[in-house]
Amino acid sequence: MKPYLESIRRLSRIALMLLVLCVAASVILSMQFCTLENQSSIPSFRTMFLPVIIYAFIGGILLAMDGFSFLNKRSDSDYYHGLPVSRKRLFWAITLGAITWLAATILISVISVLLVFTLSHTPFVPNYTLVAVPFCLAISLLSFAAAAI
Repeated sequence: MKPYLESIRRLSRIALMLLVLCVAASVILSMQFCTLENQSSIPSFRTMFLPVIIYAFIGGILLAMDGFSFLNKRSDSDYYHGLPVSRKRLFWAITLGAITWLAATILISVISVLLVFTLSHTPFVPNYTLVAVPFCLAISLLSFAAAAI
């Protein structure tokens, strides 16, 4: 449990910046669509969740690079491999910490988009929100895995 909490703390610098950027971009773009003249048209999935989709690609890569950055510096690598934690457990702690940040950011962004569309009474497809979380999480996990390898 302790390596997991430490990896969440280590990833918090970049993850919090990405969280604020993703939520702000999602809210701003949603508000722009809701205030346009074409409120009668139903937005596409890409229109509703474009910042979240972009985050899913970029966030996974950045969190993998930040999470495993200790491998690029000799002194940090010696420190982490000198801990009484197996390498397998260290890998899973970093991976689960990144998954936690990815899932939280995606969920908060999707909920904020849903709130903007609901409060502005703009018509949208409700199933998009049910599909957006697992879809974007799968994208971010694939990009995290590709960057972690």
